[in-house]
Amino acid sequence: MSQHWLNHLNPSTLTYYKQPLHIVRGKMQYLWDTKGNKYLDMIGGIVTVSVGHCHPKVNDSLKKQIDQLWHTSSIYQTDPIVEYAETLTKKLPSHLNTCFFVNSGSEANDLALALARLHTNRFDVLSLRGAYHGGTQ
Repeated sequence: MSQHWLNHLNPSTLTYYKQPLHIVRGKMQYLWDTKGNKYLDMIGGIVTVSVGHCHPKVNDSLKKQIDQLWHTSSIYQTDPIVEYAETLTKKLPSHLNTCFFVNSGSEANDLALALARLHTNRFDVLSLRGAYHGGTQ
């Protein structure tokens, strides 16, 4: 696997380890490598941060939804996006009643920045040097 990684993936990809770790399976907060070693996932991956790898409730919902409608753009009206927006806004103060769903944290940061600039008519931004603020700008 390591040679394939080196041949086909960007060499600047961060790996956080000295010896390659080849992960083949995940369940909740754990990962397993090709040798069967079990690891506590302290990074959380992408999307798995809040519920873990292969969470049974998430998997069941995905299996149900994928047979009905897999993915569309948010420009279309679909039951799941409307139901989720309604459920989410019911938990918020009444003046926070509109959702704008995005695909990633990078897009969320871009949207927050654009809305802040629009609302305040100010354009300067303070950020932390060396911190990750998204990959779109």
